Amino acid sequence: MFLEKILRSALFVVAASHASAFADVQDNPLFDVDQMVIVWSADATGAAPIVADFVIRGGGPESVDLIAEDAFTVVTGSLVSTNNNAGTGGFPLAITGSPSGDFDTDTNGNGVLDAGDALSPFQLDGDISVNASTPRTSFYVASNTAFSISAEVVDVEVDPVFTGFSNAFLGFVDVLMEVAPVGAERTDGGFGYGASAQPPHSGGEQQGFSTPIDLLDLLNTPTTVFAGNQRTAANVGSIADQSVRFDVSYPLVGATVAGYDMSLGVLDFGVTVEYTVFIP
Repeated sequence: MFLEKILRSALFVVAASHASAFADVQDNPLFDVDQMVIVWSADATGAAPIVADFVIRGGGPESVDLIAEDAFTVVTGSLVSTNNNAGTGGFPLAITGSPSGDFDTDTNGNGVLDAGDALSPFQLDGDISVNASTPRTSFYVASNTAFSISAEVVDVEVDPVFTGFSNAFLGFVDVLMEVAPVGAERTDGGFGYGASAQPPHSGGEQQGFSTPIDLLDLLNTPTTVFAGNQRTAANVGSIADQSVRFDVSYPLVGATVAGYDMSLGVLDFGVTVEYTVFIP
């Protein structure tokens, strides 16, 4: 209390003797949180989980990604980067019609058919077939606002033997996108997420999509494949807690090729699909 009285007296003297030197100091703190979407999956080295896109929209007409590097999807249900799988294995296949039951040849779950897979003996009859399985990849999104996703085929790599077949093949492959079930914590590759999340569309996990759409329609043509209307963050939590998983699958469809058949021979064909998450 004694100190307080002295300080008040000193302030009074200063104010009285030096009134001409008195000035106001103003501060204008801002509490404006921008619209924000965080995308995580794997980076170019295959490391995961990595946040590789940090998208904001802070007053301008377009959303901006603050991280320049590209992200890569992971094999659904794992944190195995699809960038690491490129060129290291083949399209996973399905054996169907066996009396022993249908099964997928990707037994080690890395998204490709390779020497690491191990099959059990299976019974053969006149109906058993080798068909294309459906490769599935994923990425994760946490947001405080609604967002959309566009897709575009930006590169096609094909062995010269199949050049004339490439565009036709693109027409046989669909893109199908969905959100994995939301409402409880999920675990991929030992990493938990989703405990505080809600679907990015108020209609539920399967709403807001304009897929399936075939790859040929996406060739050099950015197309919106998802339009959400609410944030993924439903409750207080970490980025991982407030994240949902987007799953992308590429089924072979169409009147000519309803799945792979061995009569198509050996295929050496790769497509790069670029997904852009943005705030409309």
